[in-house]
Amino acid sequence: MKQTEEQLVQEIARLYSDLDSATYGKERSNGHIYPPDASKFYYSAKRMYDVADELIEKYQPAYVTLNDYRFIYDSQRTLLLELEVLKSCKKKQGNNLTWELEKYLSKIHGLFYCILSHSSLTKLL
Repeated sequence: MKQTEEQLVQEIARLYSDLDSATYGKERSNGHIYPPDASKFYYSAKRMYDVADELIEKYQPAYVTLNDYRFIYDSQRTLLLELEVLKSCKKKQGNNLTWELEKYLSKIHGLFYCILSHSSLTKLL
């Protein structure tokens, strides 16, 4: 099934929310907490890049300039490689992992801001 432009933008916003949960952990309904998770962060970031490519390829939205796309595309190789190394490092846990993932969350937010700013989900975050 073909997704609309708005659905792709909403998926990118949802994936960004997943990145936030993977960075800081998430509270469960029974009072326990999901800890920060580098693997979840990696797979959400990878999917985010894939959805952004699909969005730009199919719809060429005006709010994503050629320079924005180049930054996103150029960062994909290096950022995902660094995240892959981080997810395989089992020594980082808790606050140490959160501090490390915050750097990547900030980079991704800057890269995808042109798309995230057009999502109604981001306005709720």
